[in-house]
Amino acid sequence: MGGLARRSTAIAQYAKENPNTVIVDAGNISDSPAKLDVIMSVMSGMKYDAIGLGMSDLVMGPAFFEKAAANKLTILDASPLANKQAVPYVVKNVDGVRVGIISFSSFPKDAKVNEYELRKSRFETFKELRSKCDLMIVLDEDGVTTDEWLQRNSVRLGSPDIVIPGQWRTISEEQVVGSTHIMPPHFQSKQLGVVDIEYSPGQPVKVTNNSVNLDEKFPEDKQVADQVAKGILAMGLVPQEMPVAQMSHTPDVKPYYSPLLCKACHQKQYDDWSKTKHAVAVKTLVDRKSTTAECLPCHSELYRATEKYMVTQTPYAGVECATCHMNSLPHGLERKDVAVHVKVDPQLCVGCHTKERSPSYDEKTYFPKVAHAGVAPATTASRPN
Repeated sequence: MGGLARRSTAIAQYAKENPNTVIVDAGNISDSPAKLDVIMSVMSGMKYDAIGLGMSDLVMGPAFFEKAAANKLTILDASPLANKQAVPYVVKNVDGVRVGIISFSSFPKDAKVNEYELRKSRFETFKELRSKCDLMIVLDEDGVTTDEWLQRNSVRLGSPDIVIPGQWRTISEEQVVGSTHIMPPHFQSKQLGVVDIEYSPGQPVKVTNNSVNLDEKFPEDKQVADQVAKGILAMGLVPQEMPVAQMSHTPDVKPYYSPLLCKACHQKQYDDWSKTKHAVAVKTLVDRKSTTAECLPCHSELYRATEKYMVTQTPYAGVECATCHMNSLPHGLERKDVAVHVKVDPQLCVGCHTKERSPSYDEKTYFPKVAHAGVAPATTASRPN
């Protein structure tokens, strides 16, 4: 919650500079019910116009919607399973321009959803809203608005002008598909997406996207900072067994190989690994109370394989043997004297060390930090297992 105070300052500044500001969030606003009161109260004070639904929100059940209603926040859900306190869309008049906002929310994997009814509800709601607005914004946590979907449905449904996706679309810069501008998602309140839009009837919408770092240039809103601090004190210790939201769009499930299995034969390599930040990547999230669906896929090999995580008695859990060496697993003694080693692909690293999440990442300096002893730095790009 630490970024809320700077976010409040930034939003207030932009809203003051441009009164015709629309403030939205795609969803996944909290990973714990204990944080909802503070987060929603602050977001209400920031005057959010609409909030979509992510998996982290949905796993909290009715409490999420009750607290949203208490804080007068508008939650959007265009599905047939929508909570009665959510609305399918909103239309806001912004200086004479009708701005429509709709949300395609995530669903738990065990949700009993009729795919036909889901598509029908979303399509009908989408088409209805498109006919009622001049400018259309889609908040998409469920991965509906793929490039193919946008191209295929632009004629019969109409194209949205802006798409604000969830983590399923891993882009760091704006993308344009047809007439739709797709914004890069931002996580953990470290950045704020600011989109300048010029609308003229009958003309293509002009869009300028800017990802703003919420750093020292935005002083913390003291009132919000105090509110967050009091909220953290009131929460105390958040139970670590809190359910973690499952992602709707995850890689194919793969076996999980504990590093303890590798340790039986590779004690030296295990000791090397245990001294790296990779080995305590889960603890890093627990300490920051950030065990969310956005963070766990990069911080927990167990979560990547099973969509679950745990805080074990051993302090070591995170980016593990299997994360880098999956192509060699499982194996037995047949690899003891193997002459040709499987090499680690550096592209594995940039999947998580993106420009947005890890701006200082440099393969040449980062690889030596996690390399096993005896591996020469010069071989980092093709380091053998």
